[in-house]
Amino acid sequence: MERGLSLNQILFVGLLAWAGVRGWAPIWALVLIAAWYFSLVYLEQTGALDKWNATRVLGIILMLRTGKGKIALEQLAKPRRFWRAYGEFSIWLCFIVMFGVILLIISAALATAAAPAQQEVLPASDLLLIPGVTSFVPFWWPIIALIFALVIHEYSHGIQARAHGMQVRSFGLLLAGLLPVGAFAEPEYEEMSRAPRRERMRLFAAGPSINLIATFIVLVLLSATASGFVAKTPGVHATGIIAETGAQDAGLM
Repeated sequence: MERGLSLNQILFVGLLAWAGVRGWAPIWALVLIAAWYFSLVYLEQTGALDKWNATRVLGIILMLRTGKGKIALEQLAKPRRFWRAYGEFSIWLCFIVMFGVILLIISAALATAAAPAQQEVLPASDLLLIPGVTSFVPFWWPIIALIFALVIHEYSHGIQARAHGMQVRSFGLLLAGLLPVGAFAEPEYEEMSRAPRRERMRLFAAGPSINLIATFIVLVLLSATASGFVAKTPGVHATGIIAETGAQDAGLM
């Protein structure tokens, strides 16, 4: 086990101290980040991460691998012709959405340059949509949605790999503390590199496409259910009209 702080660790501590002095984050958050970081360093140096089939990446990210879920993956990937067709559809869907987003960004930039919007300046904590930090974003609902999106995204990659005859070594999760920040399906690199280009494109496009489809389905369901929460006002009804008044002259019944 190594002793003393490495240069990277000293720089990391200095960065946290600078963030605390500048007020970029609460002190308690910086303390938690430091505790998480040095816990990972300790577990890495003692070999505990290797025993857990885990890796420390980018300093503070814990990469966990597991072989669980591969049996279910085999069952889901059995209709291979269907999944290959879905992979082809995914390529086109991703290209269409990509070009659509580019056009929207360009049009929004041109509209902003032509007539800059006058609006209040958001506080620094609201510039990024971070659960629990951004004032108008709750904590748990985005986390649940993120976990769901990660699961279907990575499983879709895995299904495409099996549909094209590639083995999946493991699934994995990326954690920053208790927060899931990413996930991955790990196909056999040699098999993937030897696969035809079109098959690799299907594998890569399957993840984003399932997220797009899930988003569309959720929006449709929300639109369908939201209509039931709209209050219906029948309006004002006159139960009687006084004779020889303006209401009678106007023809109210």
